[in-house]
Amino acid sequence: MKKNLLILVLPILFVYCHGQQYPSDFRTIQINKKIKEFLDTFDLSSPLKSLITYNNYVAINGKDNLLQKVSTIRYKYDLPDSTAPDSPVSDQSKSRFLETIVKEIIYYKDSIACAISEVRDSLYSIRSFSLENGRWIQGGEDERKTIDKSRKQFEKYANNDLQLLRKTVAFARIPTDTISLILYLREKGQNPEEFLLSKLKKYKLVMYGEIHRRKTSWDLLREVVNDKRFANNTGAIFLEMQSDKQPDLDRFFSNDSIDKELLLNIFRDYMIAGWDDKEKFDFLISVWYLNKNLPDYKKIKILFVDTPRIYTVEVAKSDTIDRNRYMAKEIIKYLQSKVDKRNALFVKKELLSKGTEAYVDFEDIQEMARVFVNGNDCGIVWTPPYKARITPYLKAGTNTITVQVINTWYNRVVGDLINSDGKAYTNTNIKPRFRNKSSLLNSGLMGKAEIIFTN
Repeated sequence: MKKNLLILVLPILFVYCHGQQYPSDFRTIQINKKIKEFLDTFDLSSPLKSLITYNNYVAINGKDNLLQKVSTIRYKYDLPDSTAPDSPVSDQSKSRFLETIVKEIIYYKDSIACAISEVRDSLYSIRSFSLENGRWIQGGEDERKTIDKSRKQFEKYANNDLQLLRKTVAFARIPTDTISLILYLREKGQNPEEFLLSKLKKYKLVMYGEIHRRKTSWDLLREVVNDKRFANNTGAIFLEMQSDKQPDLDRFFSNDSIDKELLLNIFRDYMIAGWDDKEKFDFLISVWYLNKNLPDYKKIKILFVDTPRIYTVEVAKSDTIDRNRYMAKEIIKYLQSKVDKRNALFVKKELLSKGTEAYVDFEDIQEMARVFVNGNDCGIVWTPPYKARITPYLKAGTNTITVQVINTWYNRVVGDLINSDGKAYTNTNIKPRFRNKSSLLNSGLMGKAEIIFTN
C-alpha cells in the first residue's frame, strides 16, 4: 500500500524503448555511474539510494548485522540478526563492488523496481526492490548476459513481484486478536510431520513450499523422510536444482561410499556464485544414508527438475526458459512415463533373484477379486488372507498389476429400491425381501494393498 509520494528530479527521465515499447506501468531512469561515485550513506528512500546503501555501506564493509534492515521481511529468518559480527571482505571484492556501473533503475507501478548494473563485461546484475512501509528494500539478485535480457527479465516477473509484495505486506501485519489464532490452532492444528505423511499417502503428488536455507524447514523434511511410512508411500522427491546434473546426482547416490565433493560440485555450479544452502546439502546427505539401509525396491529417488545451468553447459535460449513450466513438464514426464495410465510398479532386477517370492496382499476384499500381472492371470482371491502369488509373471522393469473385483448384487437391489423413481438396474422376484432402508454392505477393495517379497 503506497503511503508516500516520492518525486525524483533527475537529469534524464524517459520511457525505455529498445526495439519495443514499454507498457505505461514501467518507467526507466538512466544512471550510468559507478558505485564509488556516490556518497557512503545509509538511505532507503529510493531504489537507487537503497542500492548504494547495500553495496557501498553494507556489503563493502561486511555489515551482516544490517542485512535484515535493508532486505524484504520475507528474508528475515534467512539473514543474520542485529547481533551478527562484521564479515571480512577481501580487497578484490571491495573493488568489484566499487567498480560496478549502475546502468539504470526501472520502476513498475511505483511499488516494484530493479537496478540493472554492469558487474563486468557480458554480465549484468538485476537487483530487485520493493516499497515496504515507506522504505525501498532489496529482494534479491539475478543475473543476465546482456542489458536487454536483464530488462526483459524484470518486465516478465514485475507483476508477480507486485502480487508477492501485497501478500508480504498483508502477512507482515501483526494481528491484534492473537488469542483467537492460538485457540484455532489448538482446535484445528495438526502435527506438521503427520500432516505431510497423511497427504503423501493420499495423493500422487504433494508440493511442499520450502524456504531456502531455513533450517526448520529442512529439519521437518528430514523427519518426514526418515519416518518408515514415507518409503512405503513415496518413491521420488523432486528438487529445484539443475536437471543437467542428474547423472552426477545419480552417481552420488549409487556410490558405495559417500562422496561429498561430488555433491559440492553440483551446488557450486547451480549459480554463478554457487548455491549456499547447507540445509539442502545436508538433506541430500541424510537421504544417501537412509537409502543405504533400505532394500532396493524402497530406495528414494531424488530428481533435479530445474532448468539446465549455463555456467558449465551452454543451453540454447537458456535466458528465455520459463522455469516453472520447465519444472512442471519434467515432473509430469516422470509421473506419466508409463504407457499404461493405471498405477504401475517398478521392480529392480535384483529383487527377482533366485528363491525370492512375491505376493500382492490386500487388507480386505468384498467379495472376490482376480489378479493379473502383465496380462497374466494370477488367480482368484476371496478368503483371508487375501493374497495372490505373482512371482512367475514379474519382470525386471515396469510391471502392470490389474485387479478385477466383483461383489454380490445386494447393494444394487437396495439401490433400486432407494431410487424407486429412477431407472431400475435389476429385475428379480426376490425384491420383496429387501427394503429401501436396508443397510448397504461393504463392497470392493478396502484398506491398503501392497507387494510383499519373501526369501
